[in-house]
Amino acid sequence: MAVCDKDKLTTLACSFNNHFKQFLASHDSRILTKLTSGIVQQPVDYIYWQKECGAFEAKNMWGRRDGALDVISLEGEGLKSNCFATGEYEENSGKYSHDLYVAEESGLTNIVKPRPECLMYVGQWSYLEGHSDVKQKEHWYWNTIKSLKDSSFESALSSHPAYRFFIQNVDRVNLHNSLKGSHDDEWLLRICLLRVVAGAIEMYDNPLREDMWVEKRQQALDANLGKLLIPDQRTAKAASRLIENIHRSGASIKWMSQLQDIANRKPYPLVNSIEPKMALVREVSLLSKMLLNTSNGHKGRFPTTAIQNILEFINEEMSDSGIQYHLERYEDSDEKPLSSGHVSSDIPF
Repeated sequence: MAVCDKDKLTTLACSFNNHFKQFLASHDSRILTKLTSGIVQQPVDYIYWQKECGAFEAKNMWGRRDGALDVISLEGEGLKSNCFATGEYEENSGKYSHDLYVAEESGLTNIVKPRPECLMYVGQWSYLEGHSDVKQKEHWYWNTIKSLKDSSFESALSSHPAYRFFIQNVDRVNLHNSLKGSHDDEWLLRICLLRVVAGAIEMYDNPLREDMWVEKRQQALDANLGKLLIPDQRTAKAASRLIENIHRSGASIKWMSQLQDIANRKPYPLVNSIEPKMALVREVSLLSKMLLNTSNGHKGRFPTTAIQNILEFINEEMSDSGIQYHLERYEDSDEKPLSSGHVSSDIPF
């Protein structure tokens, strides 16, 4: 792959990572899929769901003093005629407490108690499918999925000769349990594998997270993915004199701002030849633990052969022993992935 192709692939990888970040945030914020997770949702005041009455809102909207509540259907139709609610205003809480009743044909009335089988999600009272929170989060979720489908990154990657071997080498990799059942598992597995590749390529291109948030840069430094050097006083003075001479001559130099950084003793990155590859393997390890399950006899270790294929995508290579060494380092690590969809600037030093 030519250098320009590698640069383009890196740009596409960063774009894919940014879209995936939005997808994962929308996935984690969804309410509809929490039904089987055991997570109790916070109640929405006055809004209830029961099989006998459907979705309804019970509230003293008109200042009634008889203790009865106005019952309003939220299903686009009139509430079932045998349902009604009563309640009273609680001064301490500033809210109405209410009970729901169902009138039987015999004339008897029975209070309706909350039952798990009647609730749409989880908890004593629950969010409704038509509630604005649910609608907003579902709209966001499906929009993020749309942005990941038929991605340019996947198209560029699939045209590389190593892509077919990569797919073969990850045939025993599965979707992480936390993601199963929330969408089409086969599609989501493919997208998560692409995220691992895209994250690896992004980190190889910019292991020290230059031009990013201070927190990200510090995490990269703590992970020994490079170091920052501060120009000494002698070097800074030499840079200042050079700047003066350039200005005096009337010349224009593209990297004048970087020269000024040296004069100001601004730290600049120093990354040796192995550190980008180490950042690549580190990102694969941490992302795969977060998104995937492996079945290779190790502690969630991503296949070495598949990492070799990722290196082939960017015209790089690394020994199997070198890859395994770095994978082993991160097996029990609680560090976080660092790729986030950021495109680094061209840095001449």
